[in-house]
Amino acid sequence: MLSKEEFQLPATVTGLATLRTTFTKQRLIAFNVGVIDPFYNGPISTVLLNFSKRTVEVALGEKFFRVLFFEHDDVSEHHQRDESVKRESYQKAITSYALNDYSQSFLDIPVFDNEFYAKTTWQLLYGTAAKHPWWTVIFMVVVFGPIAYVWALPDYQSWWDSVLTWMRSWAGSASNTVIPPNEG
Repeated sequence: MLSKEEFQLPATVTGLATLRTTFTKQRLIAFNVGVIDPFYNGPISTVLLNFSKRTVEVALGEKFFRVLFFEHDDVSEHHQRDESVKRESYQKAITSYALNDYSQSFLDIPVFDNEFYAKTTWQLLYGTAAKHPWWTVIFMVVVFGPIAYVWALPDYQSWWDSVLTWMRSWAGSASNTVIPPNEG
């Protein structure tokens, strides 16, 4: 958006441009609000981002910025270059930026399916294991070592056998079929 107004700030005034609340309530955000330097001569502009679920229309000529002006001491001795901007060249420049410099997918959040997440998870795990094999071995020993140790205990085996026997008898009584115990 390019302002119709042109500013001519003296050496004793700095401006601060902010997006009007009317637009922020509609979920529009100005991408480049900020300071208007002393000695600036020309229009001001902004890029608006629409964060709402619907299209928001901005009418031609509608006020979009609120500009605050602050008076201060003269800064002429610190001023290094001309701040003047010609409307035509400025409009061409911001149009070029909008068309060429912003990604078409800027701020797009893609929707992925479970297959994507599963594939990505395995890629991360494999990539981590390939880059850090010793840490992978240590992780496996820490996680699966205690499980293997407990599994090998005689008390655990008899407990597990009793759980399996109970499950078989429960499944057999539920379906009126008898499942023989595992002899192995």
